[in-house]
Amino acid sequence: MDQDNPSSVLIDPMLALAEIWSAKAGKPLTALAERIISSSQFFARVREQRDITVRNYARVMAWLSDPANWPDERMPKAAKRIVEIMPHGADIASALAAPSSHNADPCMSTPDLGAAA
Repeated sequence: MDQDNPSSVLIDPMLALAEIWSAKAGKPLTALAERIISSSQFFARVREQRDITVRNYARVMAWLSDPANWPDERMPKAAKRIVEIMPHGADIASALAAPSSHNADPCMSTPDLGAAA
């Protein structure tokens, strides 16, 4: 894990899950990314440490956390352990599907500070 990059706490396990799925399914990561988020280069961008959206992260983690999406509907033990130790557990879809409260935040609804009055 990259100690200089706090996002690696989330990204490294996601990549590990994807790689386990890829090996078990015998398919490349590009096929997995295309299947989940319709973007075959997703994992390549992640490895390049490019930004990803929370939505795409959540979609990938929710998909990989569901045993029904694994070959023979069986998630390997290593994958199960990763899901279990993640801060959100296996319920990321529910956690991130909750309605956003950002509209209630006054900072999110203020006009652009750089705009002329």
